[in-house]
Amino acid sequence: MSEDLKIKQERTAHHEPGHVVIAAVQGLRLRPEGIMVAPSGWGLGCYHKESDGSDLSRKRIVLATFAGYFDEKRFCDERSYEISDPESWYINNDDGREARTLLSEMSPENLSGGSLSATYLELLEIVLT
Repeated sequence: MSEDLKIKQERTAHHEPGHVVIAAVQGLRLRPEGIMVAPSGWGLGCYHKESDGSDLSRKRIVLATFAGYFDEKRFCDERSYEISDPESWYINNDDGREARTLLSEMSPENLSGGSLSATYLELLEIVLT
């Protein structure tokens, strides 16, 4: 196995559990498929990402979505592996797109100060603590 593939698998092995652990902490339902890391380095952390229509549900899903990246980032930082910065991840990654969609569906009165960006920063702070 190439070193690059080994690193990709290790990164994914930190990323996907990050989603699932925080999903469980947030009270989201976990899926029976669990956590998967394929030999190719692709992965999947299985929890229910469908909002019940409430902004609280959306926030909980966003926190679980953010957690995958930040667990992977912590792993990469400890080993001096390159990883995109949080803003690039948020804009260019499928998880980031999912989070943006959920935040954009929130009611203005449930956004921090009525602002998507302030809500994003508030949720980031929760994940980072």
